[in-house]
Amino acid sequence: MEETSESLITFHIDTLDGISIPITTLNSISILALKQKILDITGIPIEKLRLIYKGRHLKDNEIINYFDITTKLQLVANLNEEEDIPSMVSHYNFLRTLRVYRRLSRFSRPELSTPYLYEALRQNSLTIDDLIRINSFSLEGRALQEGQWVDVKDTVGQWLEAQVMRKQQNARGVFVYIHYNGWPNRWDEWIDMKSKRIRPFRSKTLQTLNMASRSPFPRYPPEITINEENLMEKLNLKACLYMEFIEEMVKNAKILARIGKDGCEEAKERIEEITLQSAPVIDRIGRFMCDFSLAISRSEFNPSSFQL
Repeated sequence: MEETSESLITFHIDTLDGISIPITTLNSISILALKQKILDITGIPIEKLRLIYKGRHLKDNEIINYFDITTKLQLVANLNEEEDIPSMVSHYNFLRTLRVYRRLSRFSRPELSTPYLYEALRQNSLTIDDLIRINSFSLEGRALQEGQWVDVKDTVGQWLEAQVMRKQQNARGVFVYIHYNGWPNRWDEWIDMKSKRIRPFRSKTLQTLNMASRSPFPRYPPEITINEENLMEKLNLKACLYMEFIEEMVKNAKILARIGKDGCEEAKERIEEITLQSAPVIDRIGRFMCDFSLAISRSEFNPSSFQL
């Protein structure tokens, strides 16, 4: 939840169907009034709406501000065990309405401001470089940067989006200071950079369907942003390197494919390994290129400087 003014707040209400519904309202309204807003957006009857916060069912006559809500709300269908067949049909309609809302949300991408678009590209580039640098099944070559977005498993086993705030090296190795996005600073912690609890951003957490950028982007505003000079020129160089990487990878795959046709089992196994390890890299490079083309259209950067 983000504060946008003194009393105006924006809720991100998550459903069990994986949909995030943003709702902006006053923090002084009742839960019943909030349900009315959800009805206006989704068409789901109020009597079928049930809002849960930190495992507690919110009652209609309670006020939003009373709970000091700092995280998302959960929306579930309010169905009783003794309900009959017509009520189950209503439940089906409830789920169908949510799916329609999700499909419609795909066509309503908000526009991302240029600084955040550049940051999304820079962060995606950091993740791509890390994936290319290391073997997908090893953490030895990992080189996380301050400010980099990552997925981290917290102390109770839940994967959360997070950010590297600082790095520190001692006799035991390199450690990174992790801040969990959307959570108070008291939950920040030091983690070994090679720990399996740290994974590439959006490899364990989910990206909402209507994000403004194709590159992975956090739900919550990042705590810090690293400003780099000549960022567009650096992104241009990255784009060229990524295209060369894909060309080289395709070339090697064709060579291995020809060898594999001759019955070489080692070549076939190598092709499978390349496919498995390169899939996430190619996906992120594709997203990078989509956002990079948008960044070029917004800037005075000269694309003729591409060295292909």
